[in-house]
Amino acid sequence: MFRYQAGENIYNLFDKVLVIDQGRTVYFGPAQDAREYFVSLGFKDMPRQSTADYLTACTDPNERQVAAGVSRDVVPSTPQEFEAAFRASSYYRQMESERAEYEKKMEVEKADQEQFRLAVLESKKKGVSHKSPYTLGFWGQVQALTKRQFRLQLQDSFTLWTSFWISTVSAFNLSQR
Repeated sequence: MFRYQAGENIYNLFDKVLVIDQGRTVYFGPAQDAREYFVSLGFKDMPRQSTADYLTACTDPNERQVAAGVSRDVVPSTPQEFEAAFRASSYYRQMESERAEYEKKMEVEKADQEQFRLAVLESKKKGVSHKSPYTLGFWGQVQALTKRQFRLQLQDSFTLWTSFWISTVSAFNLSQR
């Protein structure tokens, strides 16, 4: 499997990071706290290793290193243990709180969205399909765009008069031949 870890400068651009081990969420939270979280689990901090590489190494049985003085028995070693440790953390509680808050917000906005949808349906002109995102039919749009373009042309009177006189002179010259 091909894996690519972002360099430290790219990693620092992220607000949050998600670490997955065999399909299980082992960390989801602020990117700047991820390294400290794994150190708090008992893994050796590798300051010369980029954060992305460090996070990947912690979930790789061949690369992870336990901190000095920490028993291997207390450090997660399987995806299930990593997930259990994450679910017991404050980061998990924060994630669940944010998710619940977001769902409440979506419920409130759902009513606003429905109200907007009904307003659009009511404002549709005769002959426009209810499935169409437009409130005007094709010819109504052509008419509105033509009027708009004409008004824009009137605002630029220099170009309008110049093109008019050039066309008139050209037509006169062609009729003289």
